[in-house]
Amino acid sequence: MEWSDSTLWLPAGNFVVSRRQLVRQGNWARGYYNQRDLQLTNQAKQAKHAIDQKSGFLNLEDKFCPSCAAALETKEVFGHERPVCPDCARVIFYDPKVAVVCIVPRDGKVLMIRRATDQGYGLWGLPGGYVDRGEVVEQAAAREVWEETGLRVEPGELIGLFSEEGNPVIVAVYDARETGGALEAGPEALEVGFFDIDDLPELAFPRDREVLAKWQADQSA
Repeated sequence: MEWSDSTLWLPAGNFVVSRRQLVRQGNWARGYYNQRDLQLTNQAKQAKHAIDQKSGFLNLEDKFCPSCAAALETKEVFGHERPVCPDCARVIFYDPKVAVVCIVPRDGKVLMIRRATDQGYGLWGLPGGYVDRGEVVEQAAAREVWEETGLRVEPGELIGLFSEEGNPVIVAVYDARETGGALEAGPEALEVGFFDIDDLPELAFPRDREVLAKWQADQSA
């Protein structure tokens, strides 16, 4: 079934399922800032911006050493500004955050969601999210698609790993096939639908075009 809802400002031929009532939720830096909203003063916001621009390595919520509780200082260690304990010399290293994305095709189109989370709210992107600690990456990919779109999928080939300088998030992208479920927007999506790659809605992340181009190249190889 293909249809277009004129109230959504989408071209005909794209299949969209809409969730009309939604409590907006989510966090711009879910997992990176410990899943808490930052309540920053103007001075702290300026400091955070300077840190983000410089390296993206520091977490403003780490003020005290987890080993001895001394106030942390910032020093250059191995080429990056990092929190360091002046008493016990412990260095705080931050691991990258792993996210997963699935490309789910159907009848020549790909599955996308209209985001209901703060980063890119109201814009569209490929279904995916963060991998939980201890979770198998492929299982996380399938879980995220189901939570956001109601579809059950089986992740297949790894399309690639995508990362950016200064960004703590590494994105693993999988090709996936539908195995069941029903298309329905989940709590982190305003709408879900299938779109032609050459006729995509406004995207939250320009990276998605790079991801889809890589996927298309792999399909034709």
